[in-house]
Amino acid sequence: MSARHVLRPALACAAAALALAGCGVRTDSDVIRGDRAAAEQREAAARERLVAEQERRSSLPSRPDGSAEVSVSGERSLLKRAVEALQSRNSSMSYGVRVQPADSGFEDLCAGRIDLLQSSRPITSDELARCRANGLSVGSPVTIGFTTAVVVTRNRVDLGGDCMTVAGLQQLLRRGSTIRNWQDVGFADKPLGVMAPRLSSGIMQTVGRVVFDKSIGELLESDLRGDLRTVDDETRIGSYVSGDDLVALLDQRVSSYRTRYAQRRRSEFAATRRRLVREASQRVVAQIERENRARTRRKEAVRDPTALRQRNAQRVAAAQRSANRVADRQERVAVARAARQFRNQSLPQTLGPGRLGIVSYPYYEAHADMLRPLEVDPRDGRGRNSAAPNCRFPSQATINAQSYPLSRGVYVYGDDRRLTSVAARTLIAYVLNENTTLVQRDELTPLSTATANRVRRRLGIPVRATSPEERRETTTTTTTTTQQQPSSPPPSSGVPGIGAAP
Repeated sequence: MSARHVLRPALACAAAALALAGCGVRTDSDVIRGDRAAAEQREAAARERLVAEQERRSSLPSRPDGSAEVSVSGERSLLKRAVEALQSRNSSMSYGVRVQPADSGFEDLCAGRIDLLQSSRPITSDELARCRANGLSVGSPVTIGFTTAVVVTRNRVDLGGDCMTVAGLQQLLRRGSTIRNWQDVGFADKPLGVMAPRLSSGIMQTVGRVVFDKSIGELLESDLRGDLRTVDDETRIGSYVSGDDLVALLDQRVSSYRTRYAQRRRSEFAATRRRLVREASQRVVAQIERENRARTRRKEAVRDPTALRQRNAQRVAAAQRSANRVADRQERVAVARAARQFRNQSLPQTLGPGRLGIVSYPYYEAHADMLRPLEVDPRDGRGRNSAAPNCRFPSQATINAQSYPLSRGVYVYGDDRRLTSVAARTLIAYVLNENTTLVQRDELTPLSTATANRVRRRLGIPVRATSPEERRETTTTTTTTTQQQPSSPPPSSGVPGIGAAP
């Protein structure tokens, strides 16, 4: 091919490019200049927004480093009690406390009117946007405890399963639930009863949030099964689950049985008593006769026959009294043994009903000898979990690791710069140091040392030493994976029980 033929395509391409440029079509250099201009415009807009946010932030109320305004939702909220404790110690810090709903608290936080907000619900995206618009950096909250619901049954009572999914709990607890027996969820054939705290409690609000996917405060009685009993005192729930009322009735039956048994065996016991008394008398009389024969062989005269007869009569009477005591003891032992056997035979049936209770983790932990927790599988039937069973046992480790489903944090929100103020750090340090004592009032699960130390590091508060067990806690949680029992297929209702898919 000649050189002339080779140049023709190149010249044609060049001509086409010139024609396009002449028609206003952008070349590569035009595109690069355009991208640079757009980037410069974005940078300028970002600078303007930053300046505007700084101006808005500078217009917000300001407070000294040793002063902080605090918002809580209740008169006896943990953070309010911590403030009162610090002030009672003549702390040099100054705190103001506002008691108001969480919505108002977040509004005040984003407006700079408060520095710290205790809330049991996360900040919403709209609230976060308002805070950012005012130049506030409200990042991750500080966790000061956990509200944890534990689903418990009576210890040492076999329900035929030990784990339920979140979806299964919803179907069991919801309004209109037809579950009246544990076999309806693939467990044993035992009737079901449920008792829980009042709906206003943090425990039931946690159930509402996790099980029913409702915002805090939105769970209503109309959402729950009609036969659900709610009470103010967790002790009543523990007694209900343990069947104390049923045991008391059984004890009354046992007492009546003792009386009937003793009456039924009265003639037999009387015959035994006469036999024991007779045998005791005969033994003493025989001994007296041997003593008399011995004196006769020795030709020993009785100096005072009357006194001897009295002593011998006293010996016989003492033997008879002793025999009566033996008869009394044998009767008591026989009646007690029969009553104990009756009680032991009746107890399994008495405690047969599979009563279910919902309590706080601290209450369960204090009564673990009589209460048994159900493990909880996080699958909720709303498409957010895998199909593989993953049962979680309630423990300090799983709660602090936030892997136990029926738990939510209690948070302290604040602007990142105000969280590191002297007043804020002093208050939060006190909450962390006295955490176990403070959370007891609200029946919260306390922070582990490892979890509290993460907060300390974040805020520059001195860190406490952790034990080897607590260090292992940061990487280990208590979970089990339970496979479905071949002999117990999922119930036809589709309610997830142990190992069943939601």
